[in-house]
Amino acid sequence: MAKKCFVIMPYGGDDEEARRHYDGVFLGIIEPAVTKAGYEVKRSDIGGAPGNITHDIIQDLANSDAVIADLTGANANVLFELGIRHVLRKSGTVHIVDKAHTIPFDIRQYRAVQYSTDLADAPVAIAAISTAIRKRDDDPTHSDNPVHDALPGLPLDLRSTGDEAVRARMAELQSRLEEMSDVEQSLRKRLEEIDPQWSGGPSEGVDVDAVLDDANTRWKSSGQHVLLRLRTAMESNGAEGFIRELREVLRSPYLDSNDYAEIARLCRQQGLLDHRRATLEIATRRFPGELTLKLALVDSYDDGADPDLKERGRVVLEELLGIEHQNGVPKLTGKPKMPVAQITPALAVLFNLYNHLGRWDWVVPVAETAEPVTGFTALLGRNRARGLAEVGLTDEAEREFRRTLEAFSNDDSTHSFYGDFLDDQRRIEEAYCEFEEAVLCDPRDGSRYSNLAIHILNRSLVRDEEGNFAVVSEGDAIKAAVPLFVQAMRDRDREMTMRGRVVGILVRRGALSEARAFAEGTEPTGTYDQAPLKCLLARLPVAL
Repeated sequence: MAKKCFVIMPYGGDDEEARRHYDGVFLGIIEPAVTKAGYEVKRSDIGGAPGNITHDIIQDLANSDAVIADLTGANANVLFELGIRHVLRKSGTVHIVDKAHTIPFDIRQYRAVQYSTDLADAPVAIAAISTAIRKRDDDPTHSDNPVHDALPGLPLDLRSTGDEAVRARMAELQSRLEEMSDVEQSLRKRLEEIDPQWSGGPSEGVDVDAVLDDANTRWKSSGQHVLLRLRTAMESNGAEGFIRELREVLRSPYLDSNDYAEIARLCRQQGLLDHRRATLEIATRRFPGELTLKLALVDSYDDGADPDLKERGRVVLEELLGIEHQNGVPKLTGKPKMPVAQITPALAVLFNLYNHLGRWDWVVPVAETAEPVTGFTALLGRNRARGLAEVGLTDEAEREFRRTLEAFSNDDSTHSFYGDFLDDQRRIEEAYCEFEEAVLCDPRDGSRYSNLAIHILNRSLVRDEEGNFAVVSEGDAIKAAVPLFVQAMRDRDREMTMRGRVVGILVRRGALSEARAFAEGTEPTGTYDQAPLKCLLARLPVAL
């Protein structure tokens, strides 16, 4: 019997034009794609028998080998039926959407085939949907929905929970157990051949080449080797070579969670933020219990521009931290779902999300309620101070910054935050000093040099080698900032991300030759004011 594919999609209701539109999508794209995949297609309003429509739809959602869900317009009935399907079956669901529409963020991480109603684009959409259906056949154990990702213990097919199904499953497990026993005996025999002293057995007949070939295959797919391949590709062919190699190495079944974390770090180093997020999404699906990977994934959401992903990250972190909103105010309840040692890193990511979502008013209550749990930390102090400043409580912010620096005088981030605060208060010389202090606290962090350079550009304020301040022209400010940007680029972990930022800053200020040099990965040539950089380097306790 042919496999069945059930389609859930908007129908247009009483809107005649909308009905014609969705009928055209079904007849011109979906039906040909399903037929091409070798399935029979059904839509609930076409060819359905009289009776209880909801009952029939649920039966079709449960019994169909594949389901196509058209998410265009976030239709409530479609999402309701999709939720039922996600519970019932682990795989076999294909999401599609009109490319002019967005997908609800709860399921945005799951791939959706985009289509266009332009006739010229129809063959591409048909091929993509047909391929997506067939891929579900290739690996029926792969989850394609958030229900089974969150509850991995659910059966592949929720219909398989009756007595007959249980007995069939037990018989299957018994058969697998017998197969494993046979494999064990085979492995024991192989060990005897490889190492006679281990068992006293004969050594003749061992296929050394086959054993070593197997070892080589595993080694070439292991973390140390794939990381070497990625670094070599990066050094030889730049970002494009790195991306080509990344596609291959992520297929390896021998990577552990630390390998994924390092690959994600390399992606960030190359400025490939979307690839970093994709790597971490794969990693968290493979290691769902690894909290460090989950935090890194949320951090990657914050790196992007998508506000829905930032909002998703906020919800995830607040749940992990045990944060509850009471009368609209978030507070840490003291019941986090993570070890205490992980709370501070999680809060660091959450505060960044609050910042980019424009919710500094949430930072203050969370920082206050977190302090009894973690103790007073530089992270809590500087973020609480910045939050107070953002909501207009400048005197309280000043006191909190000073309290934090008294306790953590070598915290470069606090000095940098305080510099931003002082600059907002037009205390530009004091701000300059704080940006310098941030560099001195961590002279290997390139972002600290770039922050000072940006302050020089914004305020046309420089310091000479004797430490005296002077207000200069915009051209002279650029000449003083460039050596600091060059120093910033020596931070290899941040180089690519920083390069794009610096190029954008210089282009906006008309410094095109310098911007072009940085974009090409070289240092600008010309006469520049080295005094601000020399003034800094002279104060370092050791040479870089």
